[in-house]
Amino acid sequence: MAKHRRARDWSLFWRLSLATLVALALIAGSALYMAARLPSLHRHPTVVLSSRVTALPTATSVDLVWPSQGSAAVSVPSAGVLRTSAAQPEVPIASLTKMMTADVALDMLPLRLGQRGPCLTVTAADVAAYEADRATEQSSVRVVEGDQLCERDLLDGLFVHSASNYASLLVRLTGLTLGAFLDRMNATALALGMTRTHYADVSGYDPHSISTAEDQMRLVNHIMQWPVVVVIVRQPSVNLPGAGTVGTFTPLLGQNGVVGIKSGHTSQAGGCDALALDRVVAGVHVLIYAVVLSQRGGDELYKAGEAAYLLADSAAQNVVGRTWHKGAFVGRVGWSGFFTPIVVAHHVTTFWWASTPPMVAVARVGRPTRYVAGERVASVVLFGTQRVTVPLVAADDVTAPSWWERLR
Repeated sequence: MAKHRRARDWSLFWRLSLATLVALALIAGSALYMAARLPSLHRHPTVVLSSRVTALPTATSVDLVWPSQGSAAVSVPSAGVLRTSAAQPEVPIASLTKMMTADVALDMLPLRLGQRGPCLTVTAADVAAYEADRATEQSSVRVVEGDQLCERDLLDGLFVHSASNYASLLVRLTGLTLGAFLDRMNATALALGMTRTHYADVSGYDPHSISTAEDQMRLVNHIMQWPVVVVIVRQPSVNLPGAGTVGTFTPLLGQNGVVGIKSGHTSQAGGCDALALDRVVAGVHVLIYAVVLSQRGGDELYKAGEAAYLLADSAAQNVVGRTWHKGAFVGRVGWSGFFTPIVVAHHVTTFWWASTPPMVAVARVGRPTRYVAGERVASVVLFGTQRVTVPLVAADDVTAPSWWERLR
């Protein structure tokens, strides 16, 4: 009897031991499984983007139409493009000089849209200066002693009717001497990288006011950042105190998208033109700039305008763009079965040159375990002549998954 009891005790002992070993094995296995799954306990939402995100429109490259004489430059600031003709001699630039006169005056006396700016009273000396300009066949605007002329009036007459006497009045409005004003013009030129430019007067009648097409393009890109200038150069005519309505000398203004900007002509300079062309690319208005110098023969001013237009128009055909519309679906983010759309955060339009399309990369922003609606998830980055970032956001909240979702 005792022998059987001991046998049962040993049998129970071994069964309990075996059960304990099995339990320990299960616990160890579970621990190993949890350890293996530990990274997934902190995994991040999956981001899946549409192939359309990196697909860009293409276009066939078109040869630029350079003028057969003189020198030229073309620029598309929104695409980061500037091209020049092979020859870039330093030559007289006639009334293109007045662009720098206007820029220095605006730098000293900033003018917003809708403002008239400070004013001056026309004196007998101003009337005499006007008569002297007429005697030398310079473009000018009639002034009457006692009239009030404000900064906006002077800029209107300077750009639209190329008034040399208005250039002198702008100098007086700033309170500087002519010498000090010229020093500012030349200092500004150097600051803009116009190293082959020298201003000897404020109107361009002096043939010692010289520059290159490339340098003048640098000035065009700069001065067209003034909103008031963008508005002024689109005007075919203006009404001025003492003079009434005067029209533009800029060739082709208002035709086929031609906007301005400034033209000029003297016997030494020939025909010169700085032109802006308005074109729609990817649903957005884009300005293409062209500068043409030293056009000779026949109607030299018109020749310059026509050459500038042909150059700008050929450049416009090389501009490619894509608009990323706010709210456009570009992918999804979340967990299996719990995805929310990814959309474009705000309108972005990108432009590039047809022959040099940008490289496209998608960069995930951070590694959070959850997102709130409107939070950036990723960005599309375009690397080309300039870098552009298009932010992509979650359309709705993406919350952290349950423990079961993380484990399964």
